[in-house]
Amino acid sequence: MADILVDGRLEVEAVRSHFPALKNKQVFLDNAGGSQILSDAINSIRTYLEETNVQLGASYNVGQKATEKYNEGLHAAAEFLNAEDNEIGKLNISLRVMKRLTDR
Repeated sequence: MADILVDGRLEVEAVRSHFPALKNKQVFLDNAGGSQILSDAINSIRTYLEETNVQLGASYNVGQKATEKYNEGLHAAAEFLNAEDNEIGKLNISLRVMKRLTDR
């Protein structure tokens, strides 16, 4: 993504080129739930699903690799939010998330 700044100026077309959906003749006025995704993120998700889409925490090699990738993602989220890794919630089932949020 080094191409997005030239002489301190933001190159809008270079930024747009990193979002595959923006190559279509379409105006996106969605909310945040419909945000467009970077091609790098698409590729990362594709690689994860192709190579490590298994149960986290399993003892076999692919399970360990999946857990490592998952933890790397949590660490990246924590870093982005200026938080510690243990401050990022890790709940895998939406019902469990709702219960955790409503427990007092």
